[in-house]
Amino acid sequence: MRRNIDIISDSFLKIKGQTQYFPIRPDMLYLEGLQVVRTPGDTMVFNSFSFIFLYLPIVLVLHRILRHFDDQRLTEGLLVLASCVFYGMFGVKLLLILLLLAAAGWCCFLLMGEEKNRKDRIVLISGVLIQLMTLAFFKYAGALDIEGLPAAAMPVGLSFYTFALISFLMDRYQGRISKCTLLEYLTFALYFPKLAEGPIAYFHEILDPIREGRDGGELCPFTEGVILFIIGLAKKVLLADALAPVVDYGYQMTYYLNWLSALIAAASFILQLYFDFSGYCDMACGISLMLGIRLPVNFLSPFKAVSIREFWKKWHITLSRFLTDHVYIPLGGSRKGAARTIIKTLIVFLISGIWHGSTAGFVIWGLLQGIGVAFCSLGFVRIRNFTDRKYLQKKIFLTIPRGIGIFVNFWFYAFSMIFFRAQDLSYALRMFRELFDLRQSRFLIYMAQQLSPAELYPIRALLELKFPDFQDAFALLTLAVFLLICVLILTGQNSFEIAEQGLISNTGEVRVRRCILLAVLLVWSVISLGGVSTFLYFKF
Repeated sequence: MRRNIDIISDSFLKIKGQTQYFPIRPDMLYLEGLQVVRTPGDTMVFNSFSFIFLYLPIVLVLHRILRHFDDQRLTEGLLVLASCVFYGMFGVKLLLILLLLAAAGWCCFLLMGEEKNRKDRIVLISGVLIQLMTLAFFKYAGALDIEGLPAAAMPVGLSFYTFALISFLMDRYQGRISKCTLLEYLTFALYFPKLAEGPIAYFHEILDPIREGRDGGELCPFTEGVILFIIGLAKKVLLADALAPVVDYGYQMTYYLNWLSALIAAASFILQLYFDFSGYCDMACGISLMLGIRLPVNFLSPFKAVSIREFWKKWHITLSRFLTDHVYIPLGGSRKGAARTIIKTLIVFLISGIWHGSTAGFVIWGLLQGIGVAFCSLGFVRIRNFTDRKYLQKKIFLTIPRGIGIFVNFWFYAFSMIFFRAQDLSYALRMFRELFDLRQSRFLIYMAQQLSPAELYPIRALLELKFPDFQDAFALLTLAVFLLICVLILTGQNSFEIAEQGLISNTGEVRVRRCILLAVLLVWSVISLGGVSTFLYFKF
């Protein structure tokens, strides 16, 4: 078995000479029939004991102490050192790659002047190309399968990191950044809360609070940060990780599903992805608030959106902002007619698909998003009593209620994400075929049995011993109730709305119920950390 496994770092491996890399969980994984044992070392992710009980408290205490010296350089030095330690746990070689890219960006910054002249444009283009070519090498070279081209493990979060550095160079060229020290630059580039999985923050969003002397010690922002961190941890550990076996099983057994099990697999994946990715972003924003820095919001109740156009204003907001600022607007934005606007929209989402991955599935997924947004922009179908009136033409063929818009948007995105999640294009097409398979299949029961929260173990054990005929019904009921809970969470307040309300009411009274609920969520999540898993977007 060891001859077929090439350990790249503590976090990634390669199997049977393939160039695709898989994140290693702390427990044993089964990949392609091989039992993989985690390599030595502890990858420090947000949902790990070492991060929650060792790394984060030390950083917060040191940060608070250094802020008393009223020296910006001390704070920046601490954040740079802490970020290097955090990322170094993924592999020292991977950290060196990030530092080399940062060095290239800094050199370009120094070479650019205050005025936008020909030399500055050449430096900007060169700097952007260095970042993009490095990203392309790690992300897409393996997909080309060129003989003699060495395979290399892609650093965690490289896609987010390169976009952040590109935004820095663009801001410098546009004159939005005039002065910057090397320590400030490294603080922005390596800032650990957003390093691995975003959000994609701009320079001023991280450095302005440090320059203004915000220390994160104020009660309200710090409390808001703690609440966000707890909610994000609960999303990841209690919801996303619970759905993961159901999704994995559904997409592995695509050829055996029927219409209902295929629907559940598709819906379960976008729920898993949302709770996983937004959970990470909630934790990142929470940690950052504890440090006195407010990162941009990346998710804002996306499944309340009435159209795919509105959805992309609420889902992965910082990626949409980056592509709008640095691709869509430079191409001319919404000027010069509807046809050109649609083409630009398709280009933006095609880039988004390629940014996510190199396979045909990601490209198709990106184009589907672009087609959906372009169609909604035309305004042929509109939502009743919806305030967005920026349509590309005035004709209206159909007006639908808000609820129908939300329903259609959810399933449009769920079906498009089949291309995103499926093993390859053949599996994706097969999944769509199964959506029209009306036969009965026990694989729905098998898939439901993958959802096995430890909290329900006594009931499952009792049924197995005393009432074995009811085990299938209980598995289906568990899955149905769990999905219903997920839907209710999606329709309620989002994490930031809850966090902004805080733990003290406007009248000065402590919200006792909320304090108890958050304490329960924290304890429950920590107890569930025995099966720590990596975040889905780490591979991007």
